[in-house]
Amino acid sequence: MSYVKRYWPLLWINLIPILSIVYTFLNHDRPSVRMLWAELDKHIPLMPIFILPYDSWYPFLLSKFIWLFLKEKETYFKTLTIMCIGLIICYLIYSVFQTTIARPQLTEQGIFNDMIRFVYNHDQPYNCFPSIHVLTSYIVLKGAKQCAGIQGAAFAIVAVLYFSIIISTIFIKQHVILDVIGAIVLVEVLYLMAFVFQVISSQKKMLKVS
Repeated sequence: MSYVKRYWPLLWINLIPILSIVYTFLNHDRPSVRMLWAELDKHIPLMPIFILPYDSWYPFLLSKFIWLFLKEKETYFKTLTIMCIGLIICYLIYSVFQTTIARPQLTEQGIFNDMIRFVYNHDQPYNCFPSIHVLTSYIVLKGAKQCAGIQGAAFAIVAVLYFSIIISTIFIKQHVILDVIGAIVLVEVLYLMAFVFQVISSQKKMLKVS
């Protein structure tokens, strides 16, 4: 029982796939769909090898949450809370501001191109802004940075991994640059709000003590 009591909070990770159910209902064409192409996006080549970090997103997301939980539970709960709020905001944006991306024709053969075809076939080209791949990866990266138990070489590995996932969204043509920027800005705003809330809560506690 002590083992169950110790690790049951890990079950809160299931909130992420539960919330993701909403994504499937929003991931389709609607009367008003926008494209956020910038001139620079037109010059970014398709690089099939980046499907590897792109597809590693979910298993690494799960593993890093478990890592955060084992290292620092407070950071684990904070990171998970911010991620759930971020996902909800993304879904609200998708419901009123639907965007799409023009995917390239995959004419070449090879395992990496086949993996991209699989993604294209199972994920409609909608719900682009902001990018959930980027949002969740950047949140975990910031969570790892705030965790005292993940420092030095360990954090460097996490940073390289999640940076590769972030840029992979552009190089396999699942997102455009504005999708990435929008996700990063949203995360920064959420962390700023969390910081303000923490300061206000601390001040209230101090006033009660005094």
